[in-house]
Amino acid sequence: ATSSFDPAGLGFVPALVAGGRPNTLCDPNAGAPHDRLKYFNTQCFASNPTSNISNIIGTAGRGTIDGPPTKRFDFTMTKIIRFGETTRLQIRGEAFNIFNHTNFRTITTNVTSGTYGQVTAVRDPRTIQLGAKFIF
Repeated sequence: ATSSFDPAGLGFVPALVAGGRPNTLCDPNAGAPHDRLKYFNTQCFASNPTSNISNIIGTAGRGTIDGPPTKRFDFTMTKIIRFGETTRLQIRGEAFNIFNHTNFRTITTNVTSGTYGQVTAVRDPRTIQLGAKFIF
């Protein structure tokens, strides 16, 4: 039974659910396409065997895959209109991610997943909001 097998002897029980790190075969960032369907070179990782062999720790280090950058430009425009010495109206317009750049967020790194190496979520699209504040 593999459900109680801990391939690295690190306390992962069941090992198939918690899992250890895979073995690294090459640099996953070198020549990676960085697109939605394949963000890094998925051929650079191999699963550890799940049979009863001696404890082996995977060779993949923490943070091996370079994640996607976030490119975002926000813009705010404000106008204050005065009505006497103490009364004023503030009109405000704000745009977040004004150029609507797609920013990748979540990449599946589990070598046994059907979406392995794919981007499964993106950050917020462009958002525009308007506001007014009356100060007296």
